[in-house]
Amino acid sequence: MFRKYFTVVFKKTDVTIPDVICCYCKTCYQLCQVYQQLLSEQTNGRFMKLLLILFTAFFIALLGTKLVYGVWDFLFAGNLGMAVFIIFTGLSHFRFQKGMVMMIPEFIPAKLFFVYLTGVLEIAAGVGLMIPSLRATTAILLIIFFIVVFIANVNSSKKMINIFKADYTGPGMNYLYAQRLPMQLILIAWTWYFGLYLK
Repeated sequence: MFRKYFTVVFKKTDVTIPDVICCYCKTCYQLCQVYQQLLSEQTNGRFMKLLLILFTAFFIALLGTKLVYGVWDFLFAGNLGMAVFIIFTGLSHFRFQKGMVMMIPEFIPAKLFFVYLTGVLEIAAGVGLMIPSLRATTAILLIIFFIVVFIANVNSSKKMINIFKADYTGPGMNYLYAQRLPMQLILIAWTWYFGLYLK
């Protein structure tokens, strides 16, 4: 899917910054299409499939730095991969807001506001990861966020909430331990390694 864009751009001998930006924008558009399709699927393992966004963005960025600059820039690629992932998940707060509202405990007011707010914060975190001076702080806050989100998912799994349909047909606790927990651990480890450990 993505190969044709890189083939067109990097076959040229006079690659320019606009070429790279154009290639990146087209690639992001394709990733958005994949992400929306994955979110719409009601099949087992859908959340683990979302990790394809993270890994795909990572490998595309890694290949791009090698082709353009001649080096494998793992620091840039790792943070860009997480940035793309967290921005896309932030955007999902504006599409599946009804289901996400159901995840919030009853005692918390203005639930829709918090759904939108966390969506904006996720998008901001994606931007922060790409700014070196903000990366470490953003990574720490993002790790805390991932932990809090998992706690919220425990509650939603107990209630069998399906955030995509905004009803009570969710996969329940089996999904939580078999899919969500492994994915959350990968996201936390990834953020720590590329955002804090790797220099």
